[in-house]
Amino acid sequence: MSRTVILRNELNRDFAISQIRQLPLDPKKPVEIIMRAYKKKRSLPQNSRYHKLVAMISDETGYSVDDVKRMLKEKFLFGILMAAKHEETTEKYQAVMALRDAGMQKAAAMFLNDLYDRISSTWLNTAQMADYQTKIETWAREEIGVSLPYQEDAA
Repeated sequence: MSRTVILRNELNRDFAISQIRQLPLDPKKPVEIIMRAYKKKRSLPQNSRYHKLVAMISDETGYSVDDVKRMLKEKFLFGILMAAKHEETTEKYQAVMALRDAGMQKAAAMFLNDLYDRISSTWLNTAQMADYQTKIETWAREEIGVSLPYQEDAA
């Protein structure tokens, strides 16, 4: 059971309270309720633009779209998620570091590879997605000589 309620008005708040009141109170099966400031997920235009950027880099470099996405995840997305303390990313990375500290380098590398495969730009909010795209643009221009359209010119 998972439910998200975004509080924008009194009606939303009343609904959330009614949902909480309906939850069973069982010390053996507690329910976790998390409240945090709402941050809008990446927008559809951002998503469309991201795919255009990836395709342009792919076309210019000859790497496949999947290879470009993977490279961008490793190069930029992972750092953005770690800086944001994204729960799944930080937990899995801590497990990788524990394996590495235990001298299990091959297992650590395998788990890190899996982490890079799993992370997704769908986990970003609009500000983080804008940051991700800016990092991609800067890198593409400065490191591989590919000029990409700026955000206000694309999508």
